[in-house]
Amino acid sequence: MTRLAHLMSAASLAAVLSGCELAPACRAPLITAYFDVTTAQNVELAAKLGLVEIRYRRVNADVLLIKALGGGWNVTDPGTEQAASLRTGAAS
Repeated sequence: MTRLAHLMSAASLAAVLSGCELAPACRAPLITAYFDVTTAQNVELAAKLGLVEIRYRRVNADVLLIKALGGGWNVTDPGTEQAASLRTGAAS
């Protein structure tokens, strides 16, 4: 949730609570509902962060496997003249 959306939802909640004339009988269910929504959003965020962590570990494991097997890659494009001179050991 963006900061603006968060501020808007907080302002909306404040407006609903201030417009409610029945004090505790009216406010308790609204606060509980708002708390349930924010809790659900926190759970969703934690799940998304966990997924990102898993994807990071998989990519990192792939890179480490390629390196362990003797593979790798060069920064230069293999079709360029500079790459050809690097392979032969000649300086440009």
